[in-house]
Amino acid sequence: MDESIVRVAQVVRGEVRDRIVLKAPRQFGLGMMGSCALAASALRRVLNRLGHEAVFVVGFYDGMHHSWVELGDEVLDITATQFGDFPEVHVAPARPPYEHTLRGPRALTHVNG
Repeated sequence: MDESIVRVAQVVRGEVRDRIVLKAPRQFGLGMMGSCALAASALRRVLNRLGHEAVFVVGFYDGMHHSWVELGDEVLDITATQFGDFPEVHVAPARPPYEHTLRGPRALTHVNG
């Protein structure tokens, strides 16, 4: 994963944490729990505006509901910290334990109701 993309992801994570998660600690856990769809949606939007083909994904991480961004065959997950000892920007292959159920516009519609 390109280092500039990781830096963008760090900024987006920080903005979501500072503007939303820290203002509603009962709704969102400090490990970013409960903010995955919001954070992944924001990251996808920023990356796409910068010219990258980021895809919003809804599915499961190790059997737990989750949302993340995919760039090609890689996962870019800025809320993986809710599952344990992960870096703030977790990059992994798009394969188990990540399992998608919906990708792209259908995933966004599903989350936004």
